[in-house]
Amino acid sequence: MAIKTTAQTSNLPPVGLYLMRLTDIEDLGVQTSQFGDQHQVRLILNVERVIDCDDEVADEYIGLDVFGYANYVFTPRAKLRGWCEAIAGRKIEDGEEFDSSEIEGKLCKVTIGLNDNGNPKVSDIATYKAPRRKKKPQPVEDDDLDFEDGEEPF
Repeated sequence: MAIKTTAQTSNLPPVGLYLMRLTDIEDLGVQTSQFGDQHQVRLILNVERVIDCDDEVADEYIGLDVFGYANYVFTPRAKLRGWCEAIAGRKIEDGEEFDSSEIEGKLCKVTIGLNDNGNPKVSDIATYKAPRRKKKPQPVEDDDLDFEDGEEPF
């Protein structure tokens, strides 16, 4: 049987660091790969901002959905658990029942790296902490200054 298809480019942005929002986690079921049959999940992340990337086209990926794949394993050293902990911004305790709805809609920092074949992949997900807003300094009234007439403050 013959098939016809069109070659497609990767949906991943260039190597760099991005601010993304987790929009969904999909259970893909058991998938067959070079490593055998494995139960996999797909994290769907939406690019919100480029944090650090030297590629001029990186901004063109803002608004695009990016997929990160992991085995459906939730042991302490599993990639999926590490990603969920990073997005949640907290450690998930052994024996804890974790509901992915806790992290859906949250922002995270996503590193796009290269796999062994030189193709882009989600290589790391880290906690995003919004920068604190600095309080504006309150203006000092002239009446609050206690200088003798004609005296310079400095």
